[in-house]
Amino acid sequence: MEQEEYTKEGINWEKISFIDNQATLNLIAQKPMNILALVDEQSKFPKATDKTLVSRLHQQHEKNADYLKPRSDMSTAFGIRHFAGVVFYDCKGFIEKNKDSFSGDLLALMPTTKNKFLNTLFTEDLKMMGKEQNNKKSVTLSSQFKKSLDLLMKTLGE
Repeated sequence: MEQEEYTKEGINWEKISFIDNQATLNLIAQKPMNILALVDEQSKFPKATDKTLVSRLHQQHEKNADYLKPRSDMSTAFGIRHFAGVVFYDCKGFIEKNKDSFSGDLLALMPTTKNKFLNTLFTEDLKMMGKEQNNKKSVTLSSQFKKSLDLLMKTLGE
């Protein structure tokens, strides 16, 4: 985007080539049954564990070239081949952490505060909480992350 502007304005510059991360984005958050969707799915099952999450991830993505399964079946980790290299993630606690969200009681107090900073700080959370109550669907950390990622991608696309 900005490189096009430099050319239009006649600014002398060197072209910067960017690596296309679309395949990685698809794996993490874009395609159906992406990693974030599977974390959310497993978070809904009362008997799900970190092991069942990793097993589900392996089952769904083992044929993806950007997804890496560790050598040991005992491991609770998986890897993703990013543009900068391979990164392994340990799933210990993923399900519990994904269920953890900002306390509904505290969010309910935010509209009553006279502190403008606090009120504006939690505006988006309050909107999500309202939707959550209407949909009876809990807002998870992975769904919040996905929403942020979608917003970033939309901004970059403009």
